[in-house]
Amino acid sequence: LGAVQGAAKTLALETHRVAFRHTPVDTGDLRASERADKVTPYEWVVSANTPYAGVVEFGFQGVQIIGAHERTQTHAFGRPIAPVAVHVRPHTRFVNRPPKPYMQPAARWARQNALGILEGKLKRVL
Repeated sequence: LGAVQGAAKTLALETHRVAFRHTPVDTGDLRASERADKVTPYEWVVSANTPYAGVVEFGFQGVQIIGAHERTQTHAFGRPIAPVAVHVRPHTRFVNRPPKPYMQPAARWARQNALGILEGKLKRVL
């Protein structure tokens, strides 16, 4: 049973590495949110935990509702200015973001390599 548990852990950690390598980076927050968590000794979950993880993975086309918020303005008319806090009113905008899959390639990798990882762990035991 230890070999199976080891295979599950190895598969999860390697799948996480594959996802990490495929993750597009803008601020780095999405990549930093990715995890491989143990659920049971035989079950692990690889996930990304940002509100926009699904939009990056699958893309989005449609109207996005933007709530009121504060932002810091550092440029005006293409020139740097002293930072100024600006209130942005609620509004909508049309978004057309193409998908940038990072978990799907990792899941494909996991499906292709799971049996080999398990066989490798079992050979060491037997």
